[in-house]
Amino acid sequence: MDHVQTDSVHVDLPKTEMPIMSKTISSDVVTDLAKSFADQVNLNRLPPPEPLIFNGDPLKYASWKVAFETLIERRNIPPLEQIHYLRRYVGDSVREVIENFFLIATDDSYFDAKKLLDQRYGDPFIVGNAFRDRLEKWPKIASRDSLGLRKFSDYIKQCLSAMKTIKNLNVLNDDRENRKLLSKFPDWIVTRWGRIVAQHKSDHHTFPSFQTFSVFIERESTIANDPVTSLNSLKTDSTPRNTDTNFRSVKNDRDTPRRNAFATETKSTSYDRTKESNSGANKNCLFCHKAGHILDSCRNYLAKSVQERKEFAKRTGLCFACLGSGHLSKQCNKRATCSICTKRHPTAFHGDVVKQYPNNSKQPTPCNEEKELYKSQTGAVLMSITESCGKSSMIVPVYLSHTDNQQHEILVYALLDTQSDTTFILDNTRQTLGLSGTDVKLSLSTMHSQNSIVDSCKIDGLIVRAYDSDMKITLPSTFARDILPANRAHIPTGDMARRWPQLEKIASQLMPVSDCEFGLLIGYNCARALTPREVIPTTDDGPYAQKTDLGWGIVGIVDPSCIDNALTTHSHRMIAFESHVLFTIRNCTKLVSPVEVARMMELDFSERTHDKQCMSFDDKRFFEHS
Repeated sequence: MDHVQTDSVHVDLPKTEMPIMSKTISSDVVTDLAKSFADQVNLNRLPPPEPLIFNGDPLKYASWKVAFETLIERRNIPPLEQIHYLRRYVGDSVREVIENFFLIATDDSYFDAKKLLDQRYGDPFIVGNAFRDRLEKWPKIASRDSLGLRKFSDYIKQCLSAMKTIKNLNVLNDDRENRKLLSKFPDWIVTRWGRIVAQHKSDHHTFPSFQTFSVFIERESTIANDPVTSLNSLKTDSTPRNTDTNFRSVKNDRDTPRRNAFATETKSTSYDRTKESNSGANKNCLFCHKAGHILDSCRNYLAKSVQERKEFAKRTGLCFACLGSGHLSKQCNKRATCSICTKRHPTAFHGDVVKQYPNNSKQPTPCNEEKELYKSQTGAVLMSITESCGKSSMIVPVYLSHTDNQQHEILVYALLDTQSDTTFILDNTRQTLGLSGTDVKLSLSTMHSQNSIVDSCKIDGLIVRAYDSDMKITLPSTFARDILPANRAHIPTGDMARRWPQLEKIASQLMPVSDCEFGLLIGYNCARALTPREVIPTTDDGPYAQKTDLGWGIVGIVDPSCIDNALTTHSHRMIAFESHVLFTIRNCTKLVSPVEVARMMELDFSERTHDKQCMSFDDKRFFEHS
């Protein structure tokens, strides 16, 4: 009986605890399930990862292959679908290599295409040669270019990592190869490395390995870029430079008068700038009472003279600083920026009176009115006028200084002209730097005229550097001119690069358009400034990008639609940038030999010398008595 009671107690205990355990288990399952759903939702919010497009660089093939296999192959996609993904994530040049496999609809096509890519771009000898070629083509690092030293140090570490799998890179341990690398570094690096080599030879009787060299360069790069003790940090503290997003120069450019050079193409008078005072498409123009534009961009208003525009603004009670109402210019805190000279005044109040046409002449069209308006305001010569500019050229922002005062730098735009044999500086920029040179005369030959003699000023010792680099380039003899052939609408921007897939990667490296002036035209007599370091070729007749020591630039038609709709007109003066013939005329004095000097000195004496043989007095008496 006792046994039965004990057994019954043993049986009853699980019956009373089972519901509690079930509730606990079900609660944990629900919690885990809810957490899994939450993690999945958060994961879905992230953008799906995808491999980059491989354009044929052997140095990037290994990383691209790993990314493609991880993100595409491991999703259990059939090979017939994988080959279509392969076609999507390779560039045009690589796609041509495996184009025939896209036409064959078999399961082996994908694997054969990958095998061919491995042979073409993944071969260890090809990759090793690519590493060595880039080392040999690396530009020489300037003495104080700490950023360039750090970039080269990072690449040397990449080569060291590649040596573990690519055996032919072991040649970098050779002393002759090390000597080639030393030619890329400044002298102070070579001297310090020489001490380490001497100590290593004394201790081990061998030349230091490439790994030792990599560690040394990394340490020197870290020291050169130290934010506290490096020379660049001390220079920044002593001479602070404004590095905000506007990239303005140290000098206030608003106090500097500006001129526009020969404008070969300009925008119509539909300015991008808007004013909060009277902007918006839903507001009517105060002059023509039409919607869709503001007063400062009204064609009818801009066709008036500057005096008539001011009288209308005064009669209407508008602010002379922003063309808004309700206040005067003294109290205006939203001053407009001129689209022509970038000074703080409305564009309508810039320039001289518009050219007046005779009463018996044909009235100009609105486009001609705008052209005459720009000619009167900027002094530019127009060859065509378009609704929006779709061209870009090699115009880069640079910091300009002089060897006598390298701390005084100003930011200007430089036009890199491979067809000009001379370098020019805007005379206004020369005055801003406070420079004076030798007065000379230039003979300029252009499409407008041939051998035109103009006054100029020769300046030596100018230095330029990219706005985001400390590497400096010394310019050859530079000549000052009042105007330079450049167009602000042709400045490369990030928006231009984003229009073309092959140029998207350099969009972040292009500086936003600044209000600094065009101060330089660098010709091919300064080959270092024009030497291409990297080139992104064109596709489908689009633009191409080129990197020099002064930065990236875009050359070509960036918006074909704008070019197709261009309205052209004739010009009385044309400037062909590709045919500049520039030289200096100097007075040459005739050289006088010492013999001629002696003859001139003999002229001071009364006696004359001649070669005739004379008879003596006795000879004369003999002939007289004979």
